[in-house]
Amino acid sequence: MDQVREEEEEKRAAVVEKQSRGSITSTHTKPAMVGTDPPMRRVKILMLGDSGVGKSSLINRWTLDQFNPTLVSTVGVDFKAKKVGLDGETYNVQVWDTAGQEHFHKITLNYYKGANGIMLVFDVSDKQSLDNIEYWIKNIKKHALDSVHVALIGNKTDLRTAAGLNGCDMNAGRNIAKKFGVPYFETSAKESINVDEAYKTVLGNIVGSESIIGTTTNTISGTKKST
Repeated sequence: MDQVREEEEEKRAAVVEKQSRGSITSTHTKPAMVGTDPPMRRVKILMLGDSGVGKSSLINRWTLDQFNPTLVSTVGVDFKAKKVGLDGETYNVQVWDTAGQEHFHKITLNYYKGANGIMLVFDVSDKQSLDNIEYWIKNIKKHALDSVHVALIGNKTDLRTAAGLNGCDMNAGRNIAKKFGVPYFETSAKESINVDEAYKTVLGNIVGSESIIGTTTNTISGTKKST
């Protein structure tokens, strides 16, 4: 049953991606009509991390300014979009949500290549989710584009005090981020802390390097390539 379910989810995710790409292609190939807005460039940000670290909550907070404490785990892949103005240009930012459960990892690997940015999330109240960051970094190095911009996100700061010894202090996340040469943000989707700053920083890094049109400046230490 698990295998059948995985195949169904993979097909569903592929259809969503195909429809999205088709829509974007048609937007860029058709001439602009008089009096209409120019087509927006698309930026794709992928959310990665263990199940339960709050990836979906971060997306909902940023795109809808909502928080739902009873969100169920993501199945397969899904995305939400937001129009963001930056330096006089408006971008269509698609934020792709991925399932953190191990049996979905094979499906989500297919989405690494198309990502301009990756927000790698762990839960500051759960040390194990931070310990698993190196696993996700290895996947990014192996499967993502050289041009991808990565940020490490320590989410659920509102739960840190209650977690006690099971949690991670700020230095733990900072040290991992420093090790891999990526920016670090501590966020709370529940309290809307640093969420907008994290997304806009990743977007700004993407736009600043023009990685959305093909330059290669991977932000993960040890994977930068020249063209």
